[in-house]
This record gives sequence, structure tokens and C-alpha cells, in this order.
Amino acid sequence: MNYLDYRKLQKCSKPAIEFENLWKNLSNIKLIREFPFAKGIGRRFRFDFAHLSTNTAIEIEGIGNGRKPNRHTSFKGYTDDCKKYNLAIIMGWNVFRLTPAMITEDNLLDIIAHIEVKQDLCTNSANHR
Repeated sequence: MNYLDYRKLQKCSKPAIEFENLWKNLSNIKLIREFPFAKGIGRRFRFDFAHLSTNTAIEIEGIGNGRKPNRHTSFKGYTDDCKKYNLAIIMGWNVFRLTPAMITEDNLLDIIAHIEVKQDLCTNSANHR
């Protein structure tokens, strides 16, 4: 079993499932779940969702219900997330960060539009070579 297969078997968060269901209702654009974007440089960072041909990542922030601290809200966890996002930018990724409350049709349509524009730019660039 490879890394991606293992990640797919792990329990998905409720917000990630909501995101995936809404995404599938709005678009035929395929995303990869739990994509290890920095594996080639020895980092275990991964994106919740990624669209590879446009280097677009979507992160569902695990902030919990706000009543008790978790990995993402601790100083170390927040610092690690900042390192991850900074590395993603250095590597040329566009990262959309969503809280569970931001998983709405309007926000997902914005991300879909971004991917479609980048796909068109890639296609036009390839045609002019």
C-alpha cells in the first residue's frame, strides 16, 4: 500500500467531506486528496486537496470549535502551518485556506474560476510555443 492509499483510508474530517461533496456538485475538476507536495525535498507536508496542473492547493483549516486548543491552534502547530504555507509559496503553489464556515458555494466557485483561468493560461502558453 503506498502513501496516498494509506492517507485515503484514514478518517476524513467532516469539513473535508463537506468540501468534497460541494466541490463535486459544482465542478468536474479533479482534485487529489492528501497530496504530499514537498516529498521530493524530504518534507512530509501535504495539502488537503490539490490540482496539480495549476499548482493550486486547498487547505481546510482544522481550527475545531474554538473551545479547546488543538494542533492547529497551538503555537507550535500554527508555526508549522506557517512553515508549510511559506514553503508552498516558494515552490510556486497558490494556496486557498478555508475554515469550515468558508465551505460555501461562493468561495468554491472563486477557487474553480481561479483553476479555470490558470488552465486557460497554461493552454494558451503551450499553443504559442
